[in-house]
Parts: sequence; C-alpha cells; structure tokens
Amino acid sequence: MTIDLDDAKRFSYCGADIHDGKLRILFAPGYLGTNIDDALERPVLLKALNAAPPAPEGDSAALALSFAARLNIRDEYEPEAERIRSQIAQILAKPDIKLNPNFDDTFARLTEDSRAKETELRSDWDSVLGSFTKLYWEGLANQLKYQKFDEDDLLQEGFHEAVDKGEITFRIVDKLKYSSYCECEVEEGILYLQCPSKYWGTNIDSVAQGLIDRL
Repeated sequence: MTIDLDDAKRFSYCGADIHDGKLRILFAPGYLGTNIDDALERPVLLKALNAAPPAPEGDSAALALSFAARLNIRDEYEPEAERIRSQIAQILAKPDIKLNPNFDDTFARLTEDSRAKETELRSDWDSVLGSFTKLYWEGLANQLKYQKFDEDDLLQEGFHEAVDKGEITFRIVDKLKYSSYCECEVEEGILYLQCPSKYWGTNIDSVAQGLIDRL
C-alpha cells in the first residue's frame, strides 16, 4: 500500500486505485489529510478493485470476471447453489442434475452490451451476476412445481428423455422465440434458461413457462 498524489484529479479530496499491483491511497492537490476516512470507504475501494487489471497468473477464466462479479458470486450464489440444485433434482427425480451458471459467457455478453451507447442494462449488472443467476434457478424450481413436475411421473420421464444430458444452463441470447423477456429452450439434450441482455433480471419467475411444450 502506498500514498500518492492524485495528479489526474479523479477525486475531490481523496480516494484509491490499484497501480502496479499495489493499493494506492490518493489525495487531491492541496488536500493532503482532508476527509481521510473517505479514502477507503467501501464504494471507493470496490470501484478500485473492480477497475484493477487482472493478475498475470492464475485461473484466467475466473480473472475475466470483475471483482464485483466474483464477490457477488461468492457471497450470494455459492452458499445457495447446492441447496437449489438439490431442490430441482428432487422435483425432477433426477439426483445428478447439473446446473451450469455459465458465468463467464454471461459476463462477456453483458460487458459487451454495457459498452453500447444506448444500453438498457442496469449500471450495477456485474454486482448482481450471482444473485440474478440464483433467482433464475429459483424461478425454474417454482415453475416446475407449478407445472406439477414433482407430482407427475410422466412429466419427469418426458424431461429425462428430452434433457438426456442432465444439464440445465443459463445463457444470454440475441433474440427470444417464445416470450418477450425470458424463456426456456431444449437443445441437444440440454435445457437452457435464456434472455436477451437488455432484459437481464426482468420477469425472472416466468423463465420456465411453457416448459412442457418444449419437451
């Protein structure tokens, strides 16, 4: 950790960034010692970590995600992932069902959309990457119950035959076929929950409406 002058005048009094792998506390010209407590307040620190370039070594796939995205996945998605998977597995009578959150592809697609001039994507999209993906799984579980998959052996058998790879994946798509905001689709033995980037997080609970018609 170092202290340096904010010669780029990014902060009114003080702030922080990551430079050459080190955390820098920055002070504006003429304001050394002013509002010291604000330099590392949570929003400032998160923004600095989010803007930091990835480390040169390690898991390149994981490092492709922003710090905010990784933090949200760790805090909001991972603690609940197995519970939700087990719930869906029980509803479908498929103990080994796999849920693929597809975080890297979702992050890449949403990053591209966020850089468009007239994007409709919410500004904090990466900080809810894990939370929203979890909600899509929960929306699926609710729809499976609503459509009586937990009570009907024939529906379960139809699901197993159509989704023969035993995998459910979330993805961002350019266009939808059956709905306005989000939908489900079966392709090559995989059930996809999908939405366009501009409707990321919209009407999540309806993501699996019409699943029976897809089987």
